[in-house]
Amino acid sequence: MRRAWCYEPVVIPGEPGDPNPDFPLAVGARRRRATWDTPEEAYRSWAARPPFADLDPDALAAYVEDGLRRRSDGAWELKCAPEDEAATYAHGPAHGLWPALPTIHTTVRVVCGERSDAVPPRLAERIAARLPHGSVEVMGGVGHFGPLEAPGAASASILAFND
Repeated sequence: MRRAWCYEPVVIPGEPGDPNPDFPLAVGARRRRATWDTPEEAYRSWAARPPFADLDPDALAAYVEDGLRRRSDGAWELKCAPEDEAATYAHGPAHGLWPALPTIHTTVRVVCGERSDAVPPRLAERIAARLPHGSVEVMGGVGHFGPLEAPGAASASILAFND
C-alpha cells in the first residue's frame, strides 16, 4: 500500500494493555438498541438524537439499509450485534499499534473531526507525528462520524490526498 487516508484510526498512546470490557465505548455498545419493527423506525430513532442526528440524511439512510437485516420473526436487527461491537472496543487498548507507528513507511493522512471526542485534533497530531510519512487533517465542523456527516468533504479530501 502506497497511501492510506485514515479517519480517526484507533490508536491508543502507550504500550498495549489487556482487553478491557469496561472500556467506555464497549459499555456503551452493549447498551445499544439492537432491534426495530421497521427500518423506518430505526431511521427515525437514530435521526432524532446525536450522534446520528448529525449525519447527512443520505448517509444515515445507507447506514440503515446496509446495517440492518430482517429476522425470521419480522423484526429488524443490527447486523453487528452490540456484544460484537463491544468486543471490538474492548480490544482497542490491546492491539499495540502505538509503539509500531514509527515502522509504518506508507504515506498516511490521519484525519479527524474538529468536534471529535474520540480522536480529537491533538491526538491525531500525535499519531501523525509518530509516522515517518504522516500528516494530519482536521475536518472542520464535524465530529467522530465526519465522513458520514460531510460525505462530500470527505470524498474531496480523499481525492486530493491521492492526487
